[in-house]
Amino acid sequence: MSTFTDKELIKEIKERIGSLDVRDNIERRAYEIALASLEAEPVAWLHLDNGLGIPAITRSKNIADSWLSKGWYVQSLYVAQPLPVVPDDNRIQFSVSLPAAFGGDKYFIDGVFQPLRYERDCEKAVVAAGGVVNWIK
Repeated sequence: MSTFTDKELIKEIKERIGSLDVRDNIERRAYEIALASLEAEPVAWLHLDNGLGIPAITRSKNIADSWLSKGWYVQSLYVAQPLPVVPDDNRIQFSVSLPAAFGGDKYFIDGVFQPLRYERDCEKAVVAAGGVVNWIK
């Protein structure tokens, strides 16, 4: 089994997200989640065994490094990614109106649980071509 560095994994995931290797939105979303976790940077560090009986938290990487140099266990803390806002039933609908140059057709897509990156990329392409996309809750 091969061992990959984080940089190699990030490069591979970015290539797959941008290529046809990703077959569906679920697989694309899984790659995006993996990529976000690999690229995340700690915002603070936690040390529990400081002799005071209370946890110590710092936002300074230098202080965290000094704790590590003393052999103390230090836990990196990360910001949680915000959740998308969706209606109560967790479903949304969107309509796409293509520009006249592309036939002027209008499409409705129902029951989308969350607008994934793929839908957002499609939205950008339609708008760039002169079409209209409406998200309906």
